Order: sequence, then C-alpha cells, then structure tokens
Amino acid sequence: MTSSASIRALLMLFFCCSILQPATAAAEEASKTEPKAASEDSPKPSSETESSPTSEAPPTAAKANSADPYAKTTELEASPYVFAWLNYPAGPLKLRGGTTKGKPVALDTEASSQWARLRTEELTAVERDRTAILAMQGDYRVSFDFIETELYGEASVPSAPYRSWATERVYVLSDSAEKVELQHVLVMVIVDGQGKESPPMVIKHWRQVWEYQPDSQFEFIGHRTWRRVPLAQEVTSGAWLQTVYQVDDSPRYSLLGRWEHNASYSAWNSESGHRPLPRREYTSRSDYQALYGTNRITITERGWVHSQDNLKKALTGPGQTAEDLPFLARELGVNRYDRIKGFDFSPADEYLAGTGEYWSGVRSKWDELLAAEGNYAIAAKCEDKRAYERFFSLANEHRKAKELKRKKKREKLLSKQQDELTALFQCLVASAAETTTAESEPGQSP
Repeated sequence: MTSSASIRALLMLFFCCSILQPATAAAEEASKTEPKAASEDSPKPSSETESSPTSEAPPTAAKANSADPYAKTTELEASPYVFAWLNYPAGPLKLRGGTTKGKPVALDTEASSQWARLRTEELTAVERDRTAILAMQGDYRVSFDFIETELYGEASVPSAPYRSWATERVYVLSDSAEKVELQHVLVMVIVDGQGKESPPMVIKHWRQVWEYQPDSQFEFIGHRTWRRVPLAQEVTSGAWLQTVYQVDDSPRYSLLGRWEHNASYSAWNSESGHRPLPRREYTSRSDYQALYGTNRITITERGWVHSQDNLKKALTGPGQTAEDLPFLARELGVNRYDRIKGFDFSPADEYLAGTGEYWSGVRSKWDELLAAEGNYAIAAKCEDKRAYERFFSLANEHRKAKELKRKKKREKLLSKQQDELTALFQCLVASAAETTTAESEPGQSP
C-alpha cells in the first residue's frame, strides 16, 4: 500500500516518467520472437527520466525548469509521423515523459453490460444518458496524449507533445436517477529493465460527478479562484453537468453538455469552459494561466475515449483575459480508456475500504464550504506543505486508527484527525487570498 510519504513520488512517477505503456499480453508474447523498433514501447534499462537536448523555446514561451522531470524530454531515434505537422518545426520529435513500462495487461474484447443496455429500446432519454455515464466504470489501461496543433503570436516551435499511461479502476460511488458519482483509483505496477515488477502503488485519482439539469455550476476563473453561478432552466434543459475534482476532492472544473446516441457509440459533447493548468503544463510553462476548451466523452463497446480541444489562455487576474495575446496555442488531447481483464485491482479495493469513510467526510466538507453562490479562492498549500499531501496523510492515519482494537484509543485518534481536517480546511480558505500562483494540484485529470 502506498504510504503518505510516497504520494509525491508516485505522482511524479505516473505523470513524469511514463512514456512506455503496459503492453497487452499478446504483444508481450510477440516481443519474444520479434525485435522491437525504437519507439515508445521499447523498454529502457532504467525507470528514471532521461535528459536530451531541448529545442529552442518559442519566443513567447517560458523556459522549462530542467530540474523538474516534467520538463524533460526523451528523443526518439527515428523521425516519426507527427500528427498535424507536415514538417515538424522542432526537429527530431521529443516527448515529455520518461521511460517506465507497466505490467502486461489483457484487453477485454467483450462488450460491457452497460453497452448492451444502451442498445435496448425501452430506455427513456435520461435513462440512456445515465447508462452511458455508468458505462465508464470498470478496469482500464489508460493512455494520455496531448499535442499543440496551432501556435499564435510570435511562437514558431510547439511545446513537446506529452504522453503518459496508467492502470486504473473506476468505481461508482453513488448512483441515482439524475446524479452519478465516479471515483478513479490508480494501481501502478512498474516493470524494470530486468523484467522485475514493483509492488503495486495505489493512489486515489480524480473524481467526476454528473448531474442532470442542475440549478448551478462551479466554474474555474483563474489564479486559484472558482465561482458558483446559477443556471437558468432553459440553459440546462436536457443537459448533464460534469464536475471534475482533484485527487484531494477539491474542485477542478465543470462543463455542461448533452449526450447523443447511435448504434456505433454514445457521446457527450460539452460547451466551452475553463480549467486549471494540469501538472504536465504548470511545471514547464508560466506564460499562460488557464485552459479554455471543450470535452467529448465517447462510449464504445470496449471502453471510452475522452477527447479535449483546448486553447492555452493568458489571464491577468481571476476572470481577466490578457488583451495583447489572449491565446498562445491550441492543443488536442486524447485520453483512451481500454477495458482490461485479469489485472489485480484488489489493492485499490482495500484502500477505499479503509479510507472510504474519511474521504466521504472530506467530500461533504467541500460541498458545505462551496455551496453558496459567489467566488472562492482555494490555496494549493498549507504551512508550506501541499494540500493534497496533508489530505492523503490524514487518510492513511484514519485507516490505521480504524484498525486499532481498543475503542477508546481509536476514538481519540479519530477525533484528533477530525480536528486536524477542520484546521486544514480553514487554512486553505484563509490563506487563499495571498495565493498568486496559477498552480493546480497534480493529477492527470481530464
């Protein structure tokens, strides 16, 4: 089980050092007889990120922090096809990320039960939408790919494309007629150059909440500031709101959209909205403060795809767009969730069983604090420690306390943890006014 001291290391490993995806079992077998070409699927002798010379930064882009693994690149030996670029202006393609390889997985080729239910005719429109949302639950091999396709202003060289991977189970936390809550949990097993597997590393990942025809929406407006705004009935008629939360259950962004269904797929198409910079960006860029774009979630027989179309937007303050160059670039993103079978996700089950009560309390507290309309500034740190580290540390302490046999000692520790949790929320809200960074909490949440 992952300890609180390992949370940052695991996040860095997952998001910084993970170009190599877990192979399918069939691909692994084929590799025994067929030589591998130099590509992102080729194993490297070390799981550490390798440095390579970087291209000259665009005139409007901030220099990358070479000490941060997020900013490092891996140069491919060939000159591959680069999507959207006839002549890639940065020379040999460099990918942000590293060289870890995951445990081989077996793809599930059978259609999910939710997919079968989507095909039935007796469902109402709302029931069909809800079934599509529930189809996102399950076990997945996930890939994350992002590439800049348009540059604005004086910039002439795109940022290095980004690729990462994960093995992840998506749980249904709650399910009612007009609201569904899904929790993503990572279980990462890394294979080194000698074929040795690491112990499973577990972390509670992002959460998504779906609401049908909501009466309000929580929006990100930049510089660690969010606001809750009312929604008119004519705006939300027939629509579902997706709200995405960080790994510590603090809000990230929300988008309103509508589902469409046909025999080939079911898809939810969002309206445009803002979201904070993900870790892959804020560790290597400081020249813009928000992503502004749309989401599309497509449900298929054997998984789902989350597509993004984002503009990299410069802000001078919360809700204030820079006038001289409001947008720096456009990026496209594809997060692919391929259903798998036979992978051991029991460590994730055990983690949620031991900490579920704690995280339920955290969610309730966030809901209570952010219920009223208005603006909210939420700090990323408290007492020089990242908020998510404090939340995860308390989660592990809660699990240990629940395992104590002596009732009096157990209740004393749980009460102490509640006091610490209350103080943490007060600290995050009280110190938020002094927070000027556009930094977001880590998490390759969409």
